[in-house]
Amino acid sequence: MNEKIKVIQYGVGAIGSSMVRLLHRKPNVQVVGAIDYGKAKIGRDLGDVAGLGRPLGITVKFPPENVLDDVKAGIALQATTAFMDEAFPQIMKLINREIIVIAIVQVLFFPLGGNMEKAKKIDKKAKEMGVSITAVAINPGFIMDIVPILCSLPC
Repeated sequence: MNEKIKVIQYGVGAIGSSMVRLLHRKPNVQVVGAIDYGKAKIGRDLGDVAGLGRPLGITVKFPPENVLDDVKAGIALQATTAFMDEAFPQIMKLINREIIVIAIVQVLFFPLGGNMEKAKKIDKKAKEMGVSITAVAINPGFIMDIVPILCSLPC
């Protein structure tokens, strides 16, 4: 019998809600917790907040320890912010709990400048804890800038 992949949704805004709706359609995935700091979301059912049209029996909680201390999950989907300075402590908290992180932090995709040091710390800690982190977001400006440049190279 295959055990379901247990997931924590960290951030239930527009992107996080879309993630929850997608995960809900996957039979081998079970969302076991939800974290969000929005006062209008805390205490509500995740299914309601994510727009599923039905309750899931999972309460959106804050601070994160209210979820992380109560549930066991192998993966967390971080969708609170795309900015490294805000996401860094969230990601480190998850890694310290030995949770794999899939993050929308676009600068983790290709860190430069001041983000490089935090990306190295995340990488080092993830390796120490035996987990991985994956960045899945790319700033729309990147796509809208680089694609026209690449397409115009032959010209």
